[in-house]
Amino acid sequence: MQLQRLRWITGGDLHHRTQCSAHKMSGAARRLLHHTADELLQKDLPLFEKHLKELQKTLPAMHVPPPPQPGPADMASFAAYHAWFTKLLGLSIPESELRQHRESNADGSVGKERIPPDLSKAIASAMDAGEQKYTDIKVPVLAVYAVPLATSAAATFEAGVPSARVVRLQNANHYIFISNEADVLREIAELLVGLP
Repeated sequence: MQLQRLRWITGGDLHHRTQCSAHKMSGAARRLLHHTADELLQKDLPLFEKHLKELQKTLPAMHVPPPPQPGPADMASFAAYHAWFTKLLGLSIPESELRQHRESNADGSVGKERIPPDLSKAIASAMDAGEQKYTDIKVPVLAVYAVPLATSAAATFEAGVPSARVVRLQNANHYIFISNEADVLREIAELLVGLP
């Protein structure tokens, strides 16, 4: 019903009118468009999210084997750990990234993780649950996701920030700025060219 009213007020050309700047639309059209957007954010998206979560419960659990763990020789030094990590990922990340996540023992071997696993799980759960929604972003947004690794995160972000340019790079690594450096730089350049 709201969509029909919006089409009537905008003269039937909904796509064209929504692309125009707000000052070109009639006051009634702007109010209805704002109301429709608020209704989507307040009612429709939370209901959609609820239905997705219910559907997710009915899907069979996927068995994902745990990632391989480094052996004692791999943990003897950060150089050895870096070599193991490079072999695991198929690309070389900066050793400093590994040092941020792990402590260094007095003998130079790789120590325990700096962030407790329970904290990492709590952060991931809060992100998945949408504890804090940042949907009112008024600047150009570029979000680059590795898929299939971050498929649901990309879809969630895209739904929450519809004005964002969301780029999905197939078979990219978590370290997307390294595994797909040229793609990331191209997308950043395109964003910068489009800035006022």
